[in-house]
Amino acid sequence: MKATHMGLGDLLHSRQPFEIPKYQRSYAWEREQIDEFVEDLLTCFRARADQKESQQHFFGGVVSIEEMVGGTLSGRRYEVVDGQQRLATFTLTLSLIGKAFDNVALAARKAKDEGASQLAESMGKTLFRSYIEYTEVVNGKSAELLRVVLSKADREFFEAIVRREAAVPPATRDSHTRLLTAKKVIDRDLIDEVLKGVKNPADRVKRLLLLQSVIIEDCQVIHLVTPSQTEAYKLFQVLNDRGVNLSEGDLLRSSTLEVMESVPSQQPSVESAWDEILSGDPAEIELFLRAYFDSKQGKRASKRNLVGDFSRAFQFRSEEDAKPDPAFHAKHIVATTAEMRREIATFRELSSGEWPYEERSPNVTNWERGRLKVLVGTLKHTLALPLLLAASYLPEQRFAALVGLLERFVFRYITVCKAHAGKLHDVYSKQAVEIRRDPAAYDLASLKAALKALADERASDEHFAATLSNQVTYRKGMIPAVRYFLLAIEQHSAWLAKGAPGVPVADKTTNHDLAELEVEHIYPQSAAVEIKGIEPHKNRLGNLTFWSADDNKAAGNAVYAVKRPHYEGSNIRLNRDLATCTDWTLEALEQREKDLITRALKVFAVS
Repeated sequence: MKATHMGLGDLLHSRQPFEIPKYQRSYAWEREQIDEFVEDLLTCFRARADQKESQQHFFGGVVSIEEMVGGTLSGRRYEVVDGQQRLATFTLTLSLIGKAFDNVALAARKAKDEGASQLAESMGKTLFRSYIEYTEVVNGKSAELLRVVLSKADREFFEAIVRREAAVPPATRDSHTRLLTAKKVIDRDLIDEVLKGVKNPADRVKRLLLLQSVIIEDCQVIHLVTPSQTEAYKLFQVLNDRGVNLSEGDLLRSSTLEVMESVPSQQPSVESAWDEILSGDPAEIELFLRAYFDSKQGKRASKRNLVGDFSRAFQFRSEEDAKPDPAFHAKHIVATTAEMRREIATFRELSSGEWPYEERSPNVTNWERGRLKVLVGTLKHTLALPLLLAASYLPEQRFAALVGLLERFVFRYITVCKAHAGKLHDVYSKQAVEIRRDPAAYDLASLKAALKALADERASDEHFAATLSNQVTYRKGMIPAVRYFLLAIEQHSAWLAKGAPGVPVADKTTNHDLAELEVEHIYPQSAAVEIKGIEPHKNRLGNLTFWSADDNKAAGNAVYAVKRPHYEGSNIRLNRDLATCTDWTLEALEQREKDLITRALKVFAVS
């Protein structure tokens, strides 16, 4: 590894070409990054213009793989692993300065100022020869080639813009639009700003030369060069350790597509798969890459080396083999990326609580399908996504049973007992691998047994009962849990009334929207006349019930005697049970709380 601190001008002038591999991602800088770039250059420019001194600005590292080039092209070639956005934007900026020189030359010529015209024209040509293009012999002829060459998606479009060709290809990709935006913003907010108020052609040339000096001398980078691709990618991860796996996803894309160079006929399908996998929100992509790895391998990928873990686990490439077999690795890349392409669509449904089955069984109710949204939305249990991703291969009825089991267990184990999720993750990972091994043969009994063992250890009946009344109270952050708990008890009321035989059975005919339920304080939250014995206990579980959207809630903050008829006429069984109390006292509150806990032990039993 060789690291050199240098000005951007030295970097571009002495090393050619810098090539972005055709399988790397396209131009990605948005308006925010361009604005920051322009502001940095203007700050340096003003220091030179106003203070007559340079102000250097560090633009980070450029990581590249050095290759010796033979044949008609001679010398060295640098494959850029990190820094492509900056190199592309600097090249575009220098091209626009060159255009500004040409415009000054034309205006000076019209003004009969031959000296300024010749100087501007000469400076424009020198800039292009020194920093944008270089001369090479190709097929026995002299050719002008760009020093920075973008990836396949942007190569032709970028070259046309930089060379200021009359016929620029149409913008067919988002990256093309981003390049056009960058060009417009730099031209307007940098070039025009530098020349603002300067009319004399000779003075305009001086301003442009000053800006050029800022870019080639004051803009500093560290060029890190290695002949090893593996070392370059590892260095990239160290320098860009932002905890966002979109970058790691791009590295996976580029490293696998490089392997696919040996099987060009199948490379487009892999490239298309990666384009779809890496589209969308970066946080979502991060979750998917790790969930997929976990679901397939039965363990987490390391936080700092997802690329290496993927490559080894899915046989994308072999760093250890002296003679790697590209065809062998290509076969695994094609199969894995095709599966990931299918599964990210399922993952997006699962993570938003959408049911992942297009063909729906008549044996699964809409109530059961709604449990998924409760699990990942209300209970926010995204830890289960790797297991759910694998479970999506199960028959729909078995998937629904798995979701229902997880929902009740997670409320007990995580929401109430606050047990650490590490051991639960291990259970999920093991079950995911078991499901993928043979979905048709998978039996929920193994998951039930594993969850029961965890419950016995960390969320026993005694612990659950003792903790429930302390955790599920009316306080900030717990309102969704209160709604969920009361509704769960309500929906199991008929089963509980029969003595709770066998496994929990919910009433699946009514499907209340949790968000629409209104938590009700039996002793009012803002009582007109406070009762000292109950007031301190008003937010306890025993004092809470709920109204459905169809209930008459007109009683509001009235005393129990006024609200009692409303409870009696409620659509909610919990409220009708309340109406059996002749008065609402602290003893009645505590007795109801004990009753709710007794019911909860049956509803949230792991069996």
